Formats: sequence, structure tokens, C-alpha cells
Amino acid sequence: MPFPHSVREEALVKAKRRCCVCHEFAGRSINVHHIKQEADGGANTLDNAIVLCLRCHAEAGHFNPKHPLGTKYAPSELIKHRDAWFEACEHGNIQDTSTVEVKVKRTYTTSDLHKYILLFTFHNGNENAVSGWKLDVLVPYLFKVSTVEFDTYHDVNVDGKRYNKFQTAGSDVLYLGESVELTDSNIVKIEYSIDHDIYHSARVEESKIIWIFYSSSEPPIRGELSWEELQQF
Repeated sequence: MPFPHSVREEALVKAKRRCCVCHEFAGRSINVHHIKQEADGGANTLDNAIVLCLRCHAEAGHFNPKHPLGTKYAPSELIKHRDAWFEACEHGNIQDTSTVEVKVKRTYTTSDLHKYILLFTFHNGNENAVSGWKLDVLVPYLFKVSTVEFDTYHDVNVDGKRYNKFQTAGSDVLYLGESVELTDSNIVKIEYSIDHDIYHSARVEESKIIWIFYSSSEPPIRGELSWEELQQF
């Protein structure tokens, strides 16, 4: 059975229709999830409810303690996220935050060559609309990179290390709770290759990719992808 309407409504109000894990405003694309599943004896009460966006909901409720790398969220963790977010909402300790989600996808593999694409998605968590954006991706100079719809700037120095900078931009208008794919596997694409020579050199140098997202509505969002996240040999 689903939650009673009163329980569902109370959970949504307490969470302000935002995800208790990532805090994204989800509007109608929101789930009130059973922390302990009904099949396992979970009750249809507020104590057993958590508000999740679609992405985080896909990672919840399937935790396998014998294989903890398989999913993210155990029931005990969900309870902590829920309680902390409800308290923040109740006391007004909420800051609007936008996020950039980054995924590394392998597109080609042989015994001595792997290719990967970087997939960037921006989620607007700010009440102010975004009316334009720019993404800089700094890749270690020794990586072989191919791009579509990126400008290239060679020999950028960051902390004494050499990078090539790749830049793309868009004019999308995004309101609170909306998202946009900054890159994809076809139209706006950034792909890098790693062979054995690059692999050994990059491992010694602990190479990383740095990215910076600029928008019209808030300060830059910065992030890094460590060497462990960049390759799967």
C-alpha cells in the first residue's frame, strides 16, 4: 500500500518538496519512499518515510550489505539524511545550491587502449534563473583528447602542472529545479584516450581532471576527477 495522503503531504511539506539526500528541488518529480520496505514489515508512517528525487530514489531500497559498492544508500543512512534535512527545513537553515553531476563513461576498450567520455549535467538549485553558462574542463597535457563543440586552449598552468583547457558554453534558460546536459556522447562531446604509456605516466603523477562551471546567477562551481575515477585498466 502507498502512504496515506496525510503522511505523504506532511513529508513533502517538511522537506519543502526537495530531496532529503541531494537537496534538489524536484517539484512534481518527487517520491515519498519507504525507508524499510512494506514487504519487510515497514510501516506507512512518517517515521518510515523519506522524500527523494528520481535519481536518488533509484539508488535507495536495494542496499546489499554483502556487496556495498553496488548502491549508495542503506536504510540507516537514509534516516540520517531525512532527519538532518527535516531539521534544516524547520529552522530555516537552507541555502539554495546548484550542482554539477559528472560521469565517466567508457566507450572503447582493447588490451592497450581505453576511451572515455565525460558527461556533465547541471542542476539549478537557485531561485534565480540561469540564462547562460560556460564549462571549462582542464585535462592533463599528456592525455589524448577529442572534442565536438569545444574551444581548445593549450598549455594552461595549474599548480605547476600543464593542462589543456577545453571550453563550451550554452544559452539555456533554467529555472529552479530544472537541469541541462552540458555534454553528451554526440553533439557536445569531450573524449579522452588512455594507452599503456599514458597510464603509467599519469599514475606516477597522480593526474586529475579539473572542471569549472560558470553561470549567470551564482559563483563558479568547481570540481575534480581523481586518477582513480578516470581509468579502468
